[in-house]
Amino acid sequence: MAKNMSIFCTLPFIGVVLSVALLPLWTPLCWHKHAGKILMAFPIVLASYSAFSGNLALFLEASRETLLRDYFPFLILIASLYGIAGGIHITVPQRTSPLLNTGWLAIATLLAGWIGTTGASMVCIRPFLRLNADRVHKTHLVVFFIFLVSNIGGGMSPLGDPPLFMGFLQGVDFFWVPKNLCWPVLGTSLALLSIFFAVDTFSWRKESKSPLSEPSRIHCLGKRNIGLLGGAVFLVVLAGQDVGTCQVFGISLPVMGLIRDGGLLVLLSISLLKTPQFVYARNAFEWEPIYEIVKIFFAIFITLIPIETALHEETGLSHTLTEALSVNEKLSPFRCFWVSGLLSSFLDNTPTYLFFFHLFGGDSTTLMTTQAALLSSISLGSVFMGAVTYIGNAPNLMVAAIARKRFPKQVPSFLGYMGWSIIILFPVFSALSLVLFN
Repeated sequence: MAKNMSIFCTLPFIGVVLSVALLPLWTPLCWHKHAGKILMAFPIVLASYSAFSGNLALFLEASRETLLRDYFPFLILIASLYGIAGGIHITVPQRTSPLLNTGWLAIATLLAGWIGTTGASMVCIRPFLRLNADRVHKTHLVVFFIFLVSNIGGGMSPLGDPPLFMGFLQGVDFFWVPKNLCWPVLGTSLALLSIFFAVDTFSWRKESKSPLSEPSRIHCLGKRNIGLLGGAVFLVVLAGQDVGTCQVFGISLPVMGLIRDGGLLVLLSISLLKTPQFVYARNAFEWEPIYEIVKIFFAIFITLIPIETALHEETGLSHTLTEALSVNEKLSPFRCFWVSGLLSSFLDNTPTYLFFFHLFGGDSTTLMTTQAALLSSISLGSVFMGAVTYIGNAPNLMVAAIARKRFPKQVPSFLGYMGWSIIILFPVFSALSLVLFN
């Protein structure tokens, strides 16, 4: 994109965010029927302005590169993990308790670090909802699941969340992440699990209890898909090898990335062909959450292009941001944690992470040693604060969509969810940042 493009070009992205936040609340029926058309209007406005200002060719070139390099690989990974995990059905006991709920969230949070937040969310959300089907108050169950499983747990390894995986591809050692982020992730998880246990216990005691049913064993159907999930993880790790690039529609793409994407599609096809249909039926599996992801994130990726261009310019926004992040002319990990995190709450957290990575010099060896505090701050900020909004991380939208199908009135709106995150997460994140980075 041209450097002389107007600030007007950032308005379509703001329109996308406001549409996702407000329209489902104000006009739910209209949003449900016309969400795709509404969201598509913003990239069209941006393209029209680019044409009017003489930058259409640059905009189309940047859009093609964004779609091939970022959007389609992102979509393939998310859809593959969603589809494969959708073929796993876990039978759970018919009666729950605050202790059992907390234990389930703890296991799912640990799992998220090793099969990804998307994989863990899709495997664990449905049994968690079935476990609590008879509960009267369910809003806090969905909210804390998104906090912990769809976000916080992903900080345990480069496989957990896309920003950390991108850092791995940039040269950050695989074991640097668990070594340096393990204790912040565990501490934050324990704090949130403790809060959840208190909230769930309070809610549990207010509800009338149905007679205890005969306890059932935990049983798993679609076990083949567990192996396929392992294969997906292997492909993601394998993609970290640099064996060169090739041209696809005029865009230079990494060969191993193409192998990863092709392999993920093969694994998804095997899952869909080999998994018995009754397993999907028991999971009430449908592709609607992915359709929502396709529409929302297409609009986000395209309308982000001018903002990413502004961030990467040598002057202007990047210079202003560097000054804002500094204390006594030295970059502050405390400020980096909050700024990278708050940007990741509304922008896609992967390019946000990469921008800060390169803003700090882009040398992985230096960032892992003398600037380890800075790398930790943006790693934790981008992963943790993806939990602040529904659009902060793709699994957030998936979990909300699945839960909304089962319990329409128990899933908070965009702003309602933000209310929960501000009340619960910000005090925890404030304490974490003071301990680690003050």
